[in-house]
Amino acid sequence: MTDTIKAFLKYIQTADTRIKNKLVEVYQLRCLATSITAPTDSDAIQSSGITDRVGDAVPKIIQLENEINNMIDHFVDEKQKRVKLIETLKNDLEYQVCHMHYVQYKELTDIALELGYSYPWILEVHSKAINNLCEPYINLYVKQTIM
Repeated sequence: MTDTIKAFLKYIQTADTRIKNKLVEVYQLRCLATSITAPTDSDAIQSSGITDRVGDAVPKIIQLENEINNMIDHFVDEKQKRVKLIETLKNDLEYQVCHMHYVQYKELTDIALELGYSYPWILEVHSKAINNLCEPYINLYVKQTIM
């Protein structure tokens, strides 16, 4: 069960990365569409008309931006679910470690340094927190899908 909870919590980082990658794709497509290139000798020989790179790219950009908007909507909903689960933790340090790790995407080693605790202690706190999330996870998400 603890691996399931970790995967559930880690999902938002994966989704966030995919959104950022799509934004890079849009940026690259915009740059490609609006870049200026010098004509080469082979361009002068061609008898066909000039291609409209901007016009060709606009529908692709719009499609990607719509996809990104849908991904962001889904991401916000999913992130709220994870934060809601983390907020069920009663121990402040467990809450802080989980929030920093799963919502702020910090490594446990960095969390230990930032909070002034040893890395082994933060590992133990994290492990306890994950175990303490089992029952709320079942109540919030597993039972809902069964009913």
